[in-house]
Amino acid sequence: GAVEEVVGAMRRFEGDSELLASGCGALAGLAANHPLNQSSIMACRSIEVIVDAMKRFSKHARLQTMAFGALGNLAANNPNNQAAIVQADGLQRVKVALQQHQTRPVVLTAALAALWCLLKRHSGNTDLAGQLGLAELAMLALRRHPDDRGLKSMASGALKCLVPGLAEALAGQASSTPSSVRQGPGPDSVRS
Repeated sequence: GAVEEVVGAMRRFEGDSELLASGCGALAGLAANHPLNQSSIMACRSIEVIVDAMKRFSKHARLQTMAFGALGNLAANNPNNQAAIVQADGLQRVKVALQQHQTRPVVLTAALAALWCLLKRHSGNTDLAGQLGLAELAMLALRRHPDDRGLKSMASGALKCLVPGLAEALAGQASSTPSSVRQGPGPDSVRS
């Protein structure tokens, strides 16, 4: 099927950053809100292909953005995929991106969205992310790009998982926020 074709092409052309970015984008689209596709994509050992591409082209902004979209959509609402992605070095990829792409809000937003998907309702991943210093890196991204609403929304979601009590503290602030303030998208699907 389509999943096998995409992952096969990514394996055959592992040195082509643009093809890899497009492949990650295709996998992100196929995985979005589709548990059956998530399973098919995982069965092709796609995580290794995605993470290898991210390692090989760590400074390639488009590839990183698309890859985080794929990882986030694979992780969304799927504890087994969350664990597999982290085991394959997924949180380390988030850390590298948050360190190397501080001037690129689109990459930061995608990394933070994937982080949120990897952490949501998964305490083991949350503990490891805390040990890696991802809360501090998320805060640094927020300080660098305070007016980026998408980044702010994704960082807020990830930080609520990483910082105990933050959700409650923000809920107390929200009661004084006008109802016309719209919240951003959640971690259930990260479209690329």
